[in-house]
Amino acid sequence: MGTRAVELLMRKLGGDTDVPEATLLAPRLTERASTAPRDA
Repeated sequence: MGTRAVELLMRKLGGDTDVPEATLLAPRLTERASTAPRDA
């Protein structure tokens, strides 16, 4: 996410006028050890 933000910012600062207003990213689920077990 940070890399994409920097790429878009650098394009905008470089004068590119074709920078999108919003960017949709696919969500990523990270299951951690502290996550409660799922109900079956």
